[in-house]
Amino acid sequence: MKFKIEREFVYGWDDAGWVDEIDGVQTPTRFNTYREAEEALCEHIDMVSEAVDSGDMAEYDDISEYRIIEASS
Repeated sequence: MKFKIEREFVYGWDDAGWVDEIDGVQTPTRFNTYREAEEALCEHIDMVSEAVDSGDMAEYDDISEYRIIEASS
């Protein structure tokens, strides 16, 4: 079982759009465990917070705008 991170958009929940690139081919990021996905999401939120604090981004991401679910593929 694989897991993916989704983000809530105006139209509803959808893949967060994170990709892995292997040999020049981009594929949606999938995680082997829920814990791996959770760690990646927390790291993302921390990086965004640091970017906002340093003035490189305008606003924070709210972790409640994300969810981790089983990936069908």
